[in-house]
Amino acid sequence: MSSSNRNLRDADDVAATVHLSGLASVATLDVLVERGIAVGSFHPLQTLPTPQAGAERLRGAWFAVTTGDERLRAELHELAVSMGGHPFDLADDFKPLYHAGAAAAANFPLAALAMAAELFEAAGVPFEAAGPLVQAVVANAFEIGPRAALTGPVARGDVDTVMAQLRAVSSAAPELATGFGAFVTELARMTDRDERFRDIVESGDGRWS
Repeated sequence: MSSSNRNLRDADDVAATVHLSGLASVATLDVLVERGIAVGSFHPLQTLPTPQAGAERLRGAWFAVTTGDERLRAELHELAVSMGGHPFDLADDFKPLYHAGAAAAANFPLAALAMAAELFEAAGVPFEAAGPLVQAVVANAFEIGPRAALTGPVARGDVDTVMAQLRAVSSAAPELATGFGAFVTELARMTDRDERFRDIVESGDGRWS
């Protein structure tokens, strides 16, 4: 998610400057607007760990386009399509919210998987065993939506099972207990079961016995 700028010129040799930040407002380039230069932002919604991997992953990625200039918007949409991507317009005021969503999508699942890996390891189970499950869950999320794809004891309202899980985590990996409880709390909110699970999570506060 780079924040560097790129200078463009259209067919009429009208200057344009575009930054690549998913967070920064295009207003950061307002000094150029005063000089008659079109400005905007072009953000690939993709992880780019290395130049080589990034180039491969841009094909099929979505690109956020933010600009008030219609000609520049058309050019940036065309650029995204030429890279094998899918452009979409993003209002400048919503960029911080969009970027938070991008950060959540890119990093929060990894936190959950890292937790799962530690719990599997403590149970003597190879993390690779979760591969088909995780792939199916991700596929379900994009086929029917994340909330509809939720399964398991929290979604069922099975307090006894969740309590057994919390006790097991607290005993085998106490450093993960608070985080596990936080995930339970969020799942309960998403499934409208806040009241059913609030007492056991808050009373334990990561220290179930």
